[in-house]
Amino acid sequence: MFKKLTIAEFERNMVNELDLIGQNNNYIIIKRPKDKGNLIMLSQKEFNSIQETLYLLDSIQELND
Repeated sequence: MFKKLTIAEFERNMVNELDLIGQNNNYIIIKRPKDKGNLIMLSQKEFNSIQETLYLLDSIQELND
C-alpha cells in the first residue's frame, strides 16, 4: 500500500507517516514540482527485499546468457 503526499502533508504528520512505513513496509510517494521529481520513501526491509529480487533476477539473466 502506498500514499501520495505533498511535502507539506508529509511534514505535518511526519512521525506517524514514518512509523507506518517502518511497521507495515508501506511506502510513500512525496510529490514535488516536475522539475525536481517525486521521491519515494520506504523501509529498509522493503529496500533490502527489492535489492535481493534484483540480484536474483540478474543471476538468472547471467545463467541464460
